[in-house]
Amino acid sequence: MVNVEVFLDILCPWCFVGRRRLKSAIEQFEGQVNVNYRAFELDANAPIHKGMKIDELLAKKYRVSIDQAREMNGRLSTIGDQEGIAFDFSEMKSTNSFDALSMMKFLQSKGFADQYLDRVMNGYFESGALISDRNYLIDLATLFVEDDESFSSDDIFGEENFGAEVRNDEAYANELGVTGVPFYLFESKYVISGAQESATFLSALRKVAELKAGTSSN
Repeated sequence: MVNVEVFLDILCPWCFVGRRRLKSAIEQFEGQVNVNYRAFELDANAPIHKGMKIDELLAKKYRVSIDQAREMNGRLSTIGDQEGIAFDFSEMKSTNSFDALSMMKFLQSKGFADQYLDRVMNGYFESGALISDRNYLIDLATLFVEDDESFSSDDIFGEENFGAEVRNDEAYANELGVTGVPFYLFESKYVISGAQESATFLSALRKVAELKAGTSSN
């Protein structure tokens, strides 16, 4: 078993690409992999969606023109196509990801983080879903949690609930010196930064598995 901690932000397109590539590597890997998702807000102060388009946000953030921002997104769309991702930057809604990450932590506690991330990232990047909408997030959660298990926004959102786990993850990331995502930590020792190719992840999994096997046999 190889343990991998994945630091991500649901609003991060490279995290979406990296997630697809890591998933492909895991499918090819000969052993078992346990993935633990860690929350990381790229912009903890981001406002709830106020109508700004992603092109406008990027242009403002990187101090480039709208056309230059669209070119940047165009290059990312090409990469997304190769991974089976249909990025729709015209419909994406810039917003705050804290509640969406809180829901990730809640559903991870139930064993449904992977299924949730598939849905919420597909929704945000491909369908223009507003992932700061708590009703939308609750509706997603009901797809996975047993019908007889009741829960509400009050059980999940806020600093006193699963928002506290988001803050704990971010404190942990700070201790590790993580400044951007995606960030991958294998067995609490070995690091891969960025959305590397699937072959890179597969090689890392095999190497770490070999190292673990050597350590356990000594």
